[in-house]
Amino acid sequence: MKAALVALLLLATPEGSEAERRSMALLAAGDKAFDNLEYEEAAKRYLEAYRLLEAAGERNRAPFLYNAGLAYEQLGSCEKAVVLFDRYLETEQMSVTREIAGTIDRARRCAPTIRIQTNPPGASVLIDGVSVGASPLSVPVRAGEHVLRFEMDGYRSLETALNVEEGRPRAVVESLAGRAKLGRIDLVVRDISEVSIDDEVIGRGPFERQVKIAHGKHDVRLNRLGCELRELELNVPPGGSVEAAFSPDCVAVPAQEPPHGPYVRGRGGSNAPAWISGGIGVAALAVSGVFVGLSIDGRNAVDAELAKPDDVRVGAEVRRLNDDVGRNNVVAVSAGVAGLAALSLAVVLWVTSPEPLEATVAGPTARF
Repeated sequence: MKAALVALLLLATPEGSEAERRSMALLAAGDKAFDNLEYEEAAKRYLEAYRLLEAAGERNRAPFLYNAGLAYEQLGSCEKAVVLFDRYLETEQMSVTREIAGTIDRARRCAPTIRIQTNPPGASVLIDGVSVGASPLSVPVRAGEHVLRFEMDGYRSLETALNVEEGRPRAVVESLAGRAKLGRIDLVVRDISEVSIDDEVIGRGPFERQVKIAHGKHDVRLNRLGCELRELELNVPPGGSVEAAFSPDCVAVPAQEPPHGPYVRGRGGSNAPAWISGGIGVAALAVSGVFVGLSIDGRNAVDAELAKPDDVRVGAEVRRLNDDVGRNNVVAVSAGVAGLAALSLAVVLWVTSPEPLEATVAGPTARF
């Protein structure tokens, strides 16, 4: 079981360093605990020896990781064993025997690797209440049912079930984007202006109010008649708050100068004829549509009369219905032609409407 420690026997030499001699003492204590089935104590001693040699800069320390992994495997903590075995393989790939490879493979089947990603990344990941790091990460997880939890500042925590099958690595991808906490704008308005956030009016000051709102950038505006518009752009953090305070300051809007100058623009005409012609055209087309419908009804009536047996059919009624259909067709066509003509005239009148007139007034030049 502890074949990897054969190489450590080379450390037990009179010329060994103090760290090496202390590590051999810890090795003996770990072996004794392992033989007495005190696997947690054995793992503790092996890892203590590893850290001692690591601090001293000794290279022959990796087998202690393997033995600690064996102890955790005996405890049933195969996920901890996989972590230690992987660290062991980082430095001992060339000396892995078939027995060691089989042991590591058995642990990996017991605790497959789970790849965990979140959107956005950086969420704290807890498995069964124990933190395993921040996403994205890969972590061995013992086969069975677990509770996976994600926590991130500015977002509501997400908890989900995780079912791990023996020998089957898998990936888990979760989105926290839709769980962002609402932010808040603390408004303090001492003015009588109308207050709006993102063009939505929320009231008229003065008032103090807390407005819950999605995180991100927002425009807060104060608008009072005769005063210049006041505006703030705020960046609200998820789950956080920002303050927007407005004092009763009013910077008067400069009065516009009266029109003066050699050229003052005025309207020289209007589009009333175009509107009238367009209205007539629409009405005429509507009349045409009505008579088209009447014509269709009349034709259906003629067909129904002709479908009757000869001894029942009334010839005079057929002729009357045909005459009605003919009149309806004439009215429909006439109204349609008149409507299209009126609409065409409206377009021409609109396009060729008069340009603004220019009048000469004494004084300096100004345009409006």
